[in-house]
Amino acid sequence: MTIAVALAVASCGDLDTTTRDDSGEIVEGGEIGVFAVQEGDCISWPTDSESVAAFDGVSCDEPHDGEIYELFDITGFDDFPGDDLVSEQADQGCFDAFEPFVGIAFVESEFFFTRFVPTQETWDDLDDREVICIITPAQGEPQLTMSLEGVAQ
Repeated sequence: MTIAVALAVASCGDLDTTTRDDSGEIVEGGEIGVFAVQEGDCISWPTDSESVAAFDGVSCDEPHDGEIYELFDITGFDDFPGDDLVSEQADQGCFDAFEPFVGIAFVESEFFFTRFVPTQETWDDLDDREVICIITPAQGEPQLTMSLEGVAQ
């Protein structure tokens, strides 16, 4: 099961107030903009569900709502191709990246994923093409307390 979420960006889209170690891993939490997230970042959902410009970035050993496991761009279109085509490409890309990250096929996993995608507005105004894939616990399950990278290998 996936949950589709559109990406809305404000001026803090590339903000990163987290503290990272030499490998880029978050060691002290802070706000992290949607254009500053990195693969492996553990995040908590923003309280404003109407628009998402930033997440709360946290160390992966602290309780969190999800982990960024893939970032990729929608390709093959100059003009915004429409929500349906963006969603299809995002779903397929996130699905394909799930097993290499976790170590088990999505359909065999106890985890879900969601994705944030460009909107018509961010595509046109910000040249946004990026899809953010986020692995999450199953609905009703407790928050994650570790990185899920390679957890099933």
